[in-house]
Amino acid sequence: MDWEKKYIKYKLKYLNLKKLNEKFILDKQDNLNKQTNLDKQLGGFNNKKWYNVYETWDDYQATLKKMDTVVNDKGKKNSDYIYDIFRGIKEKDFIMCVTKEFIILPSAAKPFDDLDKNHFNLLVYPFDKKLRSIRDLTAKHIPLLKRMIEKVYEVLDYYLGKDNYEKKNITMEFHYSPSSYHLHLHNQLNKESKPNKRHLYHNVYDVIKNLKSDSDYYKKPIKIRVKNIKEWKEMIKKYSIKKGEKFESASGVEDFSEAYKKFMDLDAYKLFNKN
Repeated sequence: MDWEKKYIKYKLKYLNLKKLNEKFILDKQDNLNKQTNLDKQLGGFNNKKWYNVYETWDDYQATLKKMDTVVNDKGKKNSDYIYDIFRGIKEKDFIMCVTKEFIILPSAAKPFDDLDKNHFNLLVYPFDKKLRSIRDLTAKHIPLLKRMIEKVYEVLDYYLGKDNYEKKNITMEFHYSPSSYHLHLHNQLNKESKPNKRHLYHNVYDVIKNLKSDSDYYKKPIKIRVKNIKEWKEMIKKYSIKKGEKFESASGVEDFSEAYKKFMDLDAYKLFNKN
């Protein structure tokens, strides 16, 4: 399947999902507007406000425990969607690049806006299950981050053409706190300026610089944003790792170090693995 047909199939899938969720989104927005108006009348809490707090390493471990404990109405945990991609269950038709270390595919949250190559949005997921976020990165991961950057440019060269984009217009960043607690690098060409108030953005080059200066840079307290400080503290207390308690970060014991083998028959693997 050539890329244009693959893209059209992907976009139709996304638009169908969007249509199915349209009523839910409208209802949710209507309820939010009603709540906002009520808050204004009462002079109460502004639903759009986020508060900066500092998350310690112990706080982070408690957050991971929650993410690996709580399940949604489908019985799925926070990172199961990403793990299902690694298992070859989801999004196999839309993979753009696979190496032995990571996988690259379009963002399901916001696919390419057009086929005119004005916008490009993709994600890079390393297979290493121990990398839940930037907080798990140390200086030893710098070569991996550099290979991820290098491969993103190879993918862009292949799908867009070397002369059809400028590197200065590509944004490469990690979100923290992330929506899904498995490390993923966001890459966007001509990113629209619509900051998400929930996230703080960490440019990949800044991350590399920080790790060079201090391998444990992201083990130290880090600024995050929360909606309700009291609820956040209660969550940390509830899921805190007790002394002597054994907690294995990441749900289950499944190893994805050889997950790439599931994708070796794809052009996405053959194109970007020379040996």
